Amino acid sequence: MAISQTFPRDVLGLSIIGGKRVDSSGRTFQKESPTDLSVLGDVNLATEAQVEAALASAWKAYWQDTVLAPSNRLQRAAMLEAVAAELEKRKEDLRITYGAESGLPTAPGGRFDIEFSRTVNQLLFHALRLKDHTHFIPILDVTPSSDIRKTRRGIGPVLVLGAI
Repeated sequence: MAISQTFPRDVLGLSIIGGKRVDSSGRTFQKESPTDLSVLGDVNLATEAQVEAALASAWKAYWQDTVLAPSNRLQRAAMLEAVAAELEKRKEDLRITYGAESGLPTAPGGRFDIEFSRTVNQLLFHALRLKDHTHFIPILDVTPSSDIRKTRRGIGPVLVLGAI
């Protein structure tokens, strides 16, 4: 099955910036299979302005949701759980894409399943930490010779760039 058949047609060729779908620059490059160099599909390129807009949107979301309104933690937890659930629903589609784009084997129980489970479990772990409010609990390491006080705190957004 071709990669383009495993993803909804309405998201192919688009960037999502600040929750809105935007058209690409019109420029593309061909993604080739690492195993046989066959063309997997055309990848649309975002413009420099679109990349800058994505970065600005990520910083804005970080400041609004994490710094200015940390009470949104339950909404963030629900979002992480929704992403994990969507990944689980699309696991086999992602397995096909993983194999085609990486050239690595996709047999059950192999590397794909290990990486997939780790990703889903990290999302669920962080959702749980947000729900039970343990993400900001201070950690005190006090010994006779030291007094180290620390807390878990986000330091900024993560920008994820991908291509289908």
